[in-house]
Order: sequence, then C-alpha cells, then structure tokens
Amino acid sequence: VRDKLVFIIRDDGVGMDKHQLETIFSERRTPPSKDRFTGIGIMNVHERIRLHYGQPYGLRVFSLPMKGMLVRVELPAVKPDEFPPDS
Repeated sequence: VRDKLVFIIRDDGVGMDKHQLETIFSERRTPPSKDRFTGIGIMNVHERIRLHYGQPYGLRVFSLPMKGMLVRVELPAVKPDEFPPDS
C-alpha cells in the first residue's frame, strides 16, 4: 500500500458474527458488561485516527465466528524529515 503504514493484528479466538461486526462502529453508549464485548475501544481508536489523519485512514475489522478476527490499522506513512518539530 503506497504512502500508508499498515498494521495487521490477527487472532484465532471466537470471532464475531455478521451482526456483531456490523455494529462494532455504531454502538456508542452501550453500558459496560463483564459478559459482553462493547466495541467502545475499537470505535474510539478508529474515530481518533480519522480525526487526526482524515477519512482514508482508520481501522478495518474482519471476522468469522469460531475462526478469529483481523484488524487492519491504516495510517499515513511519514518520512523522518516530515515530522513536525518538537514543541
């Protein structure tokens, strides 16, 4: 992927079904539960990346029940000489 820094995180856990995957970025105020994954952390990271770097960047989540989950993190690639000076 040109001009992007891409991280891929994969696990072989229980995964998520189609409904869970579709709601991962839409549930905003789900009460915490020790028995249920809320997705708030994933959504928060995705929104922060987009706010900082723009719409082309963020998270993409893929999953299959009983097969696991894959999270693709896309950030802009920045050359060392393009870093802003320290404040």
